Amino acid sequence: MNGERKRAKTPVNSLIEKADEIMGPDNTSIEDWRDALDLYKAAAKLNSGEANHKIAIMYRSGNYMKKDLEKSLFYFKEAIRLGYFSSAA
Repeated sequence: MNGERKRAKTPVNSLIEKADEIMGPDNTSIEDWRDALDLYKAAAKLNSGEANHKIAIMYRSGNYMKKDLEKSLFYFKEAIRLGYFSSAA
């Protein structure tokens, strides 16, 4: 094992894993970011705190998309509400 935690195969985790693959270091075009954002948003609609957290980071960074701190804060709050407390740090 390489130190990564195994995720249960659920629809939410599958969406997040696919988005994470898209966001890899070799795939950072604006189209890749849009595809990843769509997948994270689909997972967020299924009440994923982790997906909300990752969307918040994307809006906060403004890389390949318009920086939007209001949207970032909304998604951070959603992540916390759903029990993803990494967003509280």
